[in-house]
Amino acid sequence: MTKLDYELKLKVVTEYLHGKSSVTLEKEFGISRFSVFNWVQRFRKDGTDGLKVRTASHEYDADFKLEVLQWKQKNHSTYSQAASYFDISNPGTIANWQRKYDDLGYEGLFRKNIQQVILDRKRLDELEHENKLLRLENSYLRRIKISTQLPATNLKSFGSSTY
Repeated sequence: MTKLDYELKLKVVTEYLHGKSSVTLEKEFGISRFSVFNWVQRFRKDGTDGLKVRTASHEYDADFKLEVLQWKQKNHSTYSQAASYFDISNPGTIANWQRKYDDLGYEGLFRKNIQQVILDRKRLDELEHENKLLRLENSYLRRIKISTQLPATNLKSFGSSTY
């Protein structure tokens, strides 16, 4: 996503606050209504500083990401509200965290290669399936062992007959 300059953001926010609709601004400036609402919310919270481009890349650990998602759910908030509360510049970041958490659980919140997480998950599923099959096989073998150890007189009770 292209970072838009501060002056453009300030102009869009000012026009929105003076009554121009987000749809009009979207068409006029070629930006999404989502961006308009995000900038307005950041402007209302932090003033003009909320519109400045952040140069430092922020890295968040998995526990922080989980805290944000839990807060959002507990407070029935939107991604924008959660981003504002936790001072995260792009609400889409939280939406990505939510998607990864929904797809992969807590592991998805780590900054490791998602493809590796998916492969790890597949391997875990394969091992669980193999474990289930081995348990069934062990159970079957135990039943065979028990039936071969039964006295011949008890076999009649299992439907066997000797003629």
